[in-house]
Amino acid sequence: QSTVTLPTTLTASNWRPETFLGKDVVCASPTGIAVSSITENSASVSWTESGSNFSIQYGVDGFTLGSGTIVNSISSPYNFSSLNSGTDYSFYIKKYCTSPNESVWAGPYRFTTIFSAVTPPYNYGFETNDDWSILNAGTGNNWGIYTQAAPIPLAAEGTTFAGYVYNATNAANAWLFSRRLNLTAGTNYSIKFKYKIADGTVYQENFKVTMGTDKTVAAQTNILQTYTDVNLQVWTQADLNFTPTTSEVYYLAFNCTSPADRNILAIDDIQITSVLSSDSFESNEFTIYPNPATTILNISN
Repeated sequence: QSTVTLPTTLTASNWRPETFLGKDVVCASPTGIAVSSITENSASVSWTESGSNFSIQYGVDGFTLGSGTIVNSISSPYNFSSLNSGTDYSFYIKKYCTSPNESVWAGPYRFTTIFSAVTPPYNYGFETNDDWSILNAGTGNNWGIYTQAAPIPLAAEGTTFAGYVYNATNAANAWLFSRRLNLTAGTNYSIKFKYKIADGTVYQENFKVTMGTDKTVAAQTNILQTYTDVNLQVWTQADLNFTPTTSEVYYLAFNCTSPADRNILAIDDIQITSVLSSDSFESNEFTIYPNPATTILNISN
């Protein structure tokens, strides 16, 4: 929009008519594309137009158009099935009108299937997307994934770590949730991770480690350990344990509660394993041979 004052005398040099040329689209591409009901191995896609004169082409995200899986004569909604869990997919949609008219392939549109629950042993160092998630339950900042650099010059393993970076005015109440974990009632699980604060001036940090049945604050009812005034500037390993009372899906969580205007709290190299109980070592469960032995003794279960 112009702010120039309208001239008092109109001449051919002041104004020019604008002419727009258009052409009817013979066969328009589908519109209103939406993906819903995403599971570990399926998803549903819908669009606004009716009829069964549509085709869809899909594959793992990044596939070349023409090399994907093509399904013809479909209508909205269309359900993808037999997908892989925790995988990025993309797709295109085409509409067929009165022969020989057809639309171009519209897309790509993208979605990611849900990660399946993992059964320990489970190791994670934030090097890849593994369905971890964050929640800000306060007015401070949130967790993020960072590449090693000052004031955290080295990750505990690999080159990336999870970190909470301070808010100058508001305290932290930020949650970092693991992917789904399949845990068995009565089994003792070892939970190890490494943590540290930023190099340089020491700014103490606070956090707690919890386990719960959902990625919500209310569901994180099992407090495994609370860390107050952490001042360790080298990666330090924590060794915790958790024994669930019911067999179901759980989420490990890290809740940063540092006061305002501190620095960085870093978490890395998480390892979850089941711990053998004393019952697992009953002598009658093992075979020892040869007996007597000279140089090698075999023990089998």
